[in-house]
Amino acid sequence: MIAASADAASPASEPTPTMDQAPDAVLISVSPSMRNALDKARLVAHRNTTVLITGETGTGKNVLARYIHRHSNRSHLPFFELNCAAISRDLVESELFGHEKGAFTGAISKQKGLIKAAHGSTLLLDEIGDMTPAVQAKLLHVLDQRLVRPVGSTISFTVDVRFLTATNRDLVHDGANGRFREDLYHRLSAFVIHLPPLRARTEEIAPLATHFLCTLGNGSGFRSIHADALEMLCAYAWPGNVRELHNVLEHASVVFADAEELLPEHLTALTERTSRLDAPPPETASRRSGQTLRELERTQISDALRASDGNIKMAARQLGISRATLYRRLSREK
Repeated sequence: MIAASADAASPASEPTPTMDQAPDAVLISVSPSMRNALDKARLVAHRNTTVLITGETGTGKNVLARYIHRHSNRSHLPFFELNCAAISRDLVESELFGHEKGAFTGAISKQKGLIKAAHGSTLLLDEIGDMTPAVQAKLLHVLDQRLVRPVGSTISFTVDVRFLTATNRDLVHDGANGRFREDLYHRLSAFVIHLPPLRARTEEIAPLATHFLCTLGNGSGFRSIHADALEMLCAYAWPGNVRELHNVLEHASVVFADAEELLPEHLTALTERTSRLDAPPPETASRRSGQTLRELERTQISDALRASDGNIKMAARQLGISRATLYRRLSREK
């Protein structure tokens, strides 16, 4: 059993977990890979170096960007950000560089733009891999010349902005395929920080879960995590990473608000996810392989066990199922 207390959320050698505005915004560095990421963030925070943060969706790239800003000499000013994938590609240029009144259809008033608004502060360009080639070219000019010209204007303005960028894409691969400017990538990648997926740092699941349960309960609700529940959390592959872990625990805290200990039966949201992953492959796939569904499943399990040298926990994680499910399937074959 793991007690849900503030002390349990972070080892004695680590500072209190870093929190931001988002409910799942927390950085815990128990694993070597996360320690390395935070060490690099602290190292570059006081510089004006452009930083590229990479990692899968839900690993905390936005949180790390805020961490860098908060530890910089620009922290007294607001933090600015733009998710390039969250708005229409046609509007990204105007959002970033601003525009003059009448510059295009719908431009009924003058807009300053985020780059000019962030003068003296930090601007995060999230999902930068979704930026159009035209806007990439203009951004490269801003990074090189520190000048920004609003759409429809003939006047450029000098700006002092610390740029942070983030992506879950492989920009090297996109550059080789012409989807991302290689010169811009080289300009952005002067300092790269990679956030590993949660499945590669399972030692952080317990402190993260403990911390989330404390914050979600607002002083009530789950006060501890049963060992079997923790085993279920650690056996799951977490394709949505830290954000998905938070959502699963938030669901449990709402549905089972009166429970004091998190038990396996409280993780209904996780069970539903695992059930979807447990679904057999499409019949067409089994026909292509020349195997029945049962034979294909047996082959997948054998391959996972062989790759993990018989380690049930590692094999289950590789298959994206719980250890209990793997045990049931192995027993069925006996």
